[in-house]
Parts: sequence; C-alpha cells; structure tokens
Amino acid sequence: MSYKPATSTGARAAFSFTSFLVIGIFDGALGVAWPSMRAELHQPLSALGLLLVYSTVGFLLLNLGLGRLLDWIGLRTTTAAGAFLYTVGLLLMGLGNWPLAVLGAVVWGIAAGLLNGAINVYSTLRMSGGAMQLLHGCWGIGTLLGPLLVTGLLVTHHSWRIALVVVALLTALLGVWALAAMRWPALPHRPDEQGGRLRPSVPLALGVLAFFLYTGAEWAAGQWSFTVLTQGRGYATATAGLLVSLYWTGLTAGRLAGGAAGLRLSTPVLLLSGISLTVLASGLFWWLPAWSAVSLPLLGLGLAPIFPAMMTLTSQRVPAAGVGTAVGLQTASSGLGSSVAPAVVGLGLQRFGLYLLGPSIFAFALALATVSVLLERRSPEGHR
Repeated sequence: MSYKPATSTGARAAFSFTSFLVIGIFDGALGVAWPSMRAELHQPLSALGLLLVYSTVGFLLLNLGLGRLLDWIGLRTTTAAGAFLYTVGLLLMGLGNWPLAVLGAVVWGIAAGLLNGAINVYSTLRMSGGAMQLLHGCWGIGTLLGPLLVTGLLVTHHSWRIALVVVALLTALLGVWALAAMRWPALPHRPDEQGGRLRPSVPLALGVLAFFLYTGAEWAAGQWSFTVLTQGRGYATATAGLLVSLYWTGLTAGRLAGGAAGLRLSTPVLLLSGISLTVLASGLFWWLPAWSAVSLPLLGLGLAPIFPAMMTLTSQRVPAAGVGTAVGLQTASSGLGSSVAPAVVGLGLQRFGLYLLGPSIFAFALALATVSVLLERRSPEGHR
C-alpha cells in the first residue's frame, strides 16, 4: 500500500521518520558509551547485556498485547506516551547511579514497546515497501549520529551522560508533537468472529523467529564491536568509534538505497539480497580480523533491508485486522533478540574471549538465512 495524498498523512510520515531517527541516536550511542559508562558505574563488561535484558521486560509485555492496547487507546496516545517515557528512561540512565540506570532501562523498554510498536503498525498498514525502507533508513541515520556524538564527547574529555540527556530532550519534543500537531487514523476493526482473528500458523511462527535472529545479529555487532575492536583487535578509540559509525552507515545507506530500489525491485528480492550479503560479511568479520574496516560496514549494508522488508511482508501474511497483533509478536521477538543475544554473547566474550563475537554473528546470519528459506517455502504462492 502507498500513502494517500493528504496533509495529515504527510505529517504522520514526518513524525514517524523523525521518531525513528531520534530512537536510532540512542541505539547507536549505547554501545560506544558503554566502556566509559560501566567504568563510572563500576560494572563488569557483561553488564551491558544485563541492562538490555532489563529493558526487555516491559517491551515484551507491551508488544505481546500491542493489538489490544492500540484498539483501546489508539495511535495518538500510544505514540505520545512512548515518547515521554523515553525521556524519563534516558534521564534515569544518564543522570543516575547503577540502580537508577537499571530502572531507566526498564522504562526505556516500555517506551520502546509503545513508540516503536505503534509506528511499526501504522507503517505496515499505510506505507509501501520503499517507504518502509526509508523509515528504517531514518533510524539508521540516527545510529550513525549516535556513535559520533559519544565519540566526540569522549575525545574532547566530556561525559557520556551528555549524550543521553540530549536524546531525552529530543524525545520530549516528540511527545509534544504527537499530542499537538496531528491526527492519527483509526486502525482496522478486529471482528469478534473467529474468521477475523489472527490464527497461529507456521509462516507466522517462522516470521517471529526471523525477527529474533535478525536483531540478534544486528545488536550483537552494534553493541560489542567497539569493545572487540579496541580491546581485542588493537584499534584506537577514535578509529574504533569511526568503524562502528561506518557499520551504522552501512545500515543507513542500505535502507535509503532500498527505498529507491523498492520502486524497481520486489520486497522479497531486497530481502534475499540483504541476507546473502549479511552471511558473507559476517564470515569475513570472523575469518579475517584485519579486514574489520571493510567487513563491519559491509555487514551493516547487508543487514539494512532485512528488518523493513520482513515488516512489509507482514501485511501480506495476515489479515489487516490482525496486523497489530502480528507486528506486536514480531516486535516482541525482535526486542528479545536485541537483549538476550547481546547478553549471551557478552557472557561468552567475558568467559571465553573477545574472539567469540565473529562466529556468534555468523551463526545468527546463517540461522536467519535458513529460516528465510523455510519461510519462503511455507508462504502462500500469492505472497511470494
């Protein structure tokens, strides 16, 4: 589906794109800030994974019931509440001690469940495949800016806390915008009849698993590559920060290019291309550590079209009235992957050594490729 030419639709698109950009700034900044953050808060290396697990509690609960929540309070209230809770969570993480940072991570997870979930449901129903790529490209722009922001603060001898406060102020402005500047459409009604309900199916289950594997690869690379580059592969802080930014640059460039390519290529073709490049790049990052400056940006480029492509295909696999529930399940799975995978990988890095990051990312990529092949074979002919 494509946008309808209306001013309110344009305002909602602008809000969605801006929200994903701001969210991306924090997502990209956290991994680069972590070495300084953990030192100041007196935490071990693996505590980043635990912090991400804490953030998942509210995120999972909200997304498992996302469809009913949106039916109850609507898109406008959901997006505004998510933005304001982002502000609270980031201020707790950026200004407090470790216990407050843990509480902030829980609030951050709730906020992400609200804001990300609402925008993903809206975009799945109202955006074309190309527009979906551009939406997530805006998130990629944010993840590019985040590491640069933190690296700039660190090399000029400023605190990592400033970065979190800046993003907190931006999310507060998003909350005001959501309440004051636009109207949101009503979502498709979910009928009481059994035929209108979302039924469990193998394609739905495989899709949910695919989101877990994707975010596992993305977040393991994004959150741990800086630590591995600086402490395991001998890169200077500024150089490693630049390479992590180039990883997120690959995500950004790939999604922006995917937005243009979506006018000519089908979404399944974009998905296949991204997964193939991800397997190749993750293998290079593992087998050729000296090529990290090439393989890490290439990995971001390969990952780029996968998430928005899988989200776009959701509306082809479930009834319109079940999209909210399906997106909620998939978003919950992606949240689980983005927290559990880095946590497990972090424990592995601490227990067995930093070399483990390469094979871990490759394993996620290979598993995602396998699930995607199974999903393609299970999908109805008309949706291929």
